[in-house]
Order: sequence, then structure tokens, then C-alpha cells
Amino acid sequence: MNKLTALFATTLILGSFASLAEAATFNLPDKAPFFSINFPDTWVQRDKDSTGYLEMGTPDDAIWIDVWVLENAKSPEDTNTISDIADDMKSWLTDIDVKRAPDGDCVLGGLQFTSYQGTGKTKDGDLQIIEADICSPDGKNQVVVCYYGNKGASVQYKDDLQTIFGSIKKL
Repeated sequence: MNKLTALFATTLILGSFASLAEAATFNLPDKAPFFSINFPDTWVQRDKDSTGYLEMGTPDDAIWIDVWVLENAKSPEDTNTISDIADDMKSWLTDIDVKRAPDGDCVLGGLQFTSYQGTGKTKDGDLQIIEADICSPDGKNQVVVCYYGNKGASVQYKDDLQTIFGSIKKL
């Protein structure tokens, strides 16, 4: 099991102990929200729209997490879901190698996620660790949570990641 997957898996156990006292809560999408996630106040909001797209990052840009709602996409195998993820990655990464997670899928906040893992390189050649987790909280739409991080960033921001992934829930 790789370190990032192990970290996500431990959020079920440890996430409830992480402090949410200084965290911003995002309920997505804005109209009729059905998914919630918290980010520490120290994280920077890079982008957000009313359709359910949210982009957050650490102050030093070591980690970025994108969350978005894909309406009318009922399963992770939906061609549009995979295509949307790939298009997002290709907009700023090269040499992308992402596959279905060998360690299996994960459960966060009681939601079953289909997991993909891999690597890519920024336009500057910096290695990025990638994890894309997809779930359907309402059986009608998909929520995609994509993690992009510099090598070693998941260790540096372990507590923040436990807070974030431990906060995921269906509304």
C-alpha cells in the first residue's frame, strides 16, 4: 500500500480526531448541495464556482486538491467522468500515468470511492503524485476529489490531509 493510500485509509480512524476548529466547510454544489468537505483555514482557495467546482491548495503550492461535481454521471466508468479528469490533468501536466488503484477503492465519510493513482510532471518537469477518487453520493451525480502533490508533500501535510479527507460526508 503506498503512503498516500494508507493516509487516506487512516482518515476513517484518525480523521475524527483531527481538529476542525479552524476549517472552512464547502457544501457542493451551491444549489441543492449533497456533498461536504472541509479545508484548514491556512489553505488557499484558488477557484470555486456555483456548479460544484472547488480548487484548494497549500500556501506553498505543495498540494492542490480539486473537487468537482459531474452532473448526470452515475458511475466512475462513465466516459465523461474519466474524460473530464483527463482533460483537467492534461491542462497542466505531461507524462501522465494514472491507473486504477492497485490497493483497491476506499471509503471516506461512509461513501464508497473508486480510486485512481499515478504520477505526472508539471510543465517545469516537477514530479506530481496524483490520486483521483470518485463517488456518487446521491446515485445521480459523481463527485471527483483529485489530489496533486509534490513528492513528500503528503507527509509534510499529513494532519491537514487527515482533516480534509476525514471531513468528507454526504449531506
